[in-house]
Amino acid sequence: MSHEIPKYMSANYVKDKTSVDILWLQLGTLQDIASEFGIDNIFQDNGAEILQQLIYLNMKAVPGREGNDGVDLNGCQWELKSLDISKRNGGITTNHHLNASIIEKYRTVPWSVSIYDGIRLKKIYVIGNEQLQPLFEKWEEQLQKVSSLNNPKIPLSYIEEHGILIYQEGDDYPIDPMTVIDTKPYVPVQKAYFEKLRREKEERVAIKKKARQKR
Repeated sequence: MSHEIPKYMSANYVKDKTSVDILWLQLGTLQDIASEFGIDNIFQDNGAEILQQLIYLNMKAVPGREGNDGVDLNGCQWELKSLDISKRNGGITTNHHLNASIIEKYRTVPWSVSIYDGIRLKKIYVIGNEQLQPLFEKWEEQLQKVSSLNNPKIPLSYIEEHGILIYQEGDDYPIDPMTVIDTKPYVPVQKAYFEKLRREKEERVAIKKKARQKR
């Protein structure tokens, strides 16, 4: 039933405003918790969902969220994905400009996939990057003809088949993802990857600086 607009300052107006004020205070508390996890705004970039996933998975957000989404107790970064089945989406989104560099980053991380029905968390799967290799290789083959791919989807059926279910609605707690995937081997791979990115950035800056000096 749609909401009918009450008369200003009527009993129904006051009731609605009071309800929102109470709930907004609770949202403020939720934002305080989110800030501790490195999420600046629960209303942006699926911040509230990311907070829920980080808490369930026992992780914190990667500072700045410039690389991946979560980091665990081993210091291993994770790619956190979600799918809202109420929207009848075709699968888990990747990147609207997926290229070889992004696939290289994807290969350095374990993944978690949270399944939502609207705002209700239904399931969480975890999957290692080795299980995703067939998809990576398929995308790389497609990239032989184009510079980037427009958001190729990962089918939910693929995650259900190759991933490990660690939580479903009704469970008191999820299974600790670090007992399902040993993330220690990922850490040196990630360090090497980000060191490579740092060197490449320094090289680009040096080239630009040298070009300016020649003018």
